[in-house]
Amino acid sequence: MARGEAEACCLIQAVATKLLARPGHPVLTQDYLERTQLHRQHVDFFDDGHHHLGKLWAGSGLLARTLDVVTGPRRLDWALVDVEASRQASNQVPAREFWRATPNIHPTMSLAPYGEPLRQSTAAEALNTFKSGQIAYKVGATSGATVGEYSNYRSVVFMDHDSHVAQSHTNEDVSRSPTFEHVFIAGNGAIKPFATHGDCGAVVFDEEGQVVGLVFGGRTPEQTGLGAVVLVSPIEDVFRSIKEISRNTIKDVRIAL
Repeated sequence: MARGEAEACCLIQAVATKLLARPGHPVLTQDYLERTQLHRQHVDFFDDGHHHLGKLWAGSGLLARTLDVVTGPRRLDWALVDVEASRQASNQVPAREFWRATPNIHPTMSLAPYGEPLRQSTAAEALNTFKSGQIAYKVGATSGATVGEYSNYRSVVFMDHDSHVAQSHTNEDVSRSPTFEHVFIAGNGAIKPFATHGDCGAVVFDEEGQVVGLVFGGRTPEQTGLGAVVLVSPIEDVFRSIKEISRNTIKDVRIAL
């Protein structure tokens, strides 16, 4: 019997055993115990308050836009949270060993500040100075460490929720108008996209460890050959919006060390 046939037979036998098993059978008992344990872990996670991120101070809402008359409006999607100590992480660029052990990172990457804190960009509008093909990095909650390339194609974006927001807002022109976003694609040699579902809010930084933006969305455009594209808000837009929404009671926003 070929190996593939043997594996198929074993799988069929395992399924048949579960189907024919009566209450109290070891197979069902073990399966039940595993499911119960997993459910208990999920319940304990919430009961112990681990799902609580922190106190929300302010947020951009769904209609916030920049007023860039040159490149067009860009979306703003941020929340200002006083994060609980147990949920805080380091703002450091991962160490060299971390990147070497990450299979989707191209071996020719030239990230300089291994293990050092992320820094404020020295450029006034850092993302606006990026050239096509320029490299950036991020460490996301879902996809982990990835490398991306800046695309010179600005993405004209309508979000799925725009039409619903328009129905409940007096300024329908704002909620139904497109925005023009900065785009990153998977870096040359990378084996997975720059970001995926669950990575929104991840910090995007350049080869010098300077923060240039935040991931806020993505899509797979048709008839372009680009694959999945990731939408990134310039960090200056976010900081400026925080000050404006606070009515300038917040005077300074910077990258925490």
